[in-house]
Amino acid sequence: HRFGDGTNSLNISATGDVELIGTAKYERHFIIPPTINGNPSDHPTQIALFTASALEFATTGTKYAHCEWEIPSDWDGTDVYIEIDWNPNSGAMSGTDTIKWDIEYRSLAQDEAINLGTSVTVSETNSNDYAQYQSHHSRFTLVYNDANQPLTAQDHIFFKISRDTSVANDFGGTVAVTAFEIVYISKGLPTN
Repeated sequence: HRFGDGTNSLNISATGDVELIGTAKYERHFIIPPTINGNPSDHPTQIALFTASALEFATTGTKYAHCEWEIPSDWDGTDVYIEIDWNPNSGAMSGTDTIKWDIEYRSLAQDEAINLGTSVTVSETNSNDYAQYQSHHSRFTLVYNDANQPLTAQDHIFFKISRDTSVANDFGGTVAVTAFEIVYISKGLPTN
């Protein structure tokens, strides 16, 4: 069954799959809570931050957070975005204070080796003045047709996230990550 004007419409297949046709698409957001399992030495510190759970990244030592997401069947085949929701939690950022985030990722199909191909690293640097606890979203683009890690529906994307403390004018305090967020354009309702 098709509902709409034919150009922008809603299609329901015989098996019940729902698909948006034409420009009838919408932006979907998935939140991945910032948690860790166990106490690996290279992970940031898990903290409680008022009403949130957070991962605290210090200015010394390299710490990594990891998360994973499966590209759902309703993805429209364009770029995907990941955001880091963070705030300076040990004081305000001002002047030349800088935070740089790096995300290394790899997109894997079922039965594919996790070390196959070249992983991709995307970065975002921010030198804005933020008050202590003021939230900010750093957004990174995962290009759908990247030569090293192209994205495909049902692939699993594995993320390795770190604060790059070697950046010039690195903020001298800790920052707290309260969420990781995946953003993509949906063409319908996911069936798997």
